Amino acid sequence: MALGNELHRLFATLWCGCVLAAASVPMETETARTITRNGFEANASVEYQASSEGAEWAVPFAFEYGILANLELLVEPVLFTAIRPDSGRKASGLGDLEVTLNYRFLEERGAMPALGLAGEAKIATSNDRLIGTGKSDYAGYFIASKNLGWCDVHGNLGYTWVGQPSGARLNDLMSFSLGMEQAGMGKFQLLAEVSGNMPSFFGKAGNTPENPITPEASGGELVGTVGARYFCARKMALAIGLSYDNSNAFLLSPGLILGF
Repeated sequence: MALGNELHRLFATLWCGCVLAAASVPMETETARTITRNGFEANASVEYQASSEGAEWAVPFAFEYGILANLELLVEPVLFTAIRPDSGRKASGLGDLEVTLNYRFLEERGAMPALGLAGEAKIATSNDRLIGTGKSDYAGYFIASKNLGWCDVHGNLGYTWVGQPSGARLNDLMSFSLGMEQAGMGKFQLLAEVSGNMPSFFGKAGNTPENPITPEASGGELVGTVGARYFCARKMALAIGLSYDNSNAFLLSPGLILGF
């Protein structure tokens, strides 16, 4: 037992020595491992999605600031989105903006994971209904993070109150996410994630042909992701992810992580 505890501490030390912040790109899962007070991290990536219906491009950024040792602010603008279907109208422009407050209320101790709560607001900054709904959404998440020695595991359960655009009725969404990051393995880090959402039991979703909505707004998604990070410096990493969802779409997302 003593040897096991020492190995656990060793893995945790190696892990904390090389990681900028857990659950950075290409993972979407929120983590209870908030960054240090006054710490700052910036992520940038380019996303390319291809399916039988066409292709999409997006350039999302993420800026994370440690307000307290257990409270952080995350701001995620999408500076450019391009939707290029094989048929029908095309769209390009500014994407929506997400702002999240993440609070860790319980530290990890023994078998108990670190626990946190997050509140997120998606602010509608896009005017194109192919890119966004044009309405703001609000979400809450319960977060758990646990170090298992060779990996760090994060789990989320969430509920989203969906804004209602004119000409459509959208259900609220229930969501889950489970992510795993390799720990203590040098400069290379492997990761995997599965996430999904489904309509809540309230309301009845629908839209009219004259007022179509972005497909992601209606729920029913299931996404699997595998990826890797390479820590080329203590506070800089290159990342890449490959995702596949239940609509048979592939998403490739190379990115850069910087910590300050």
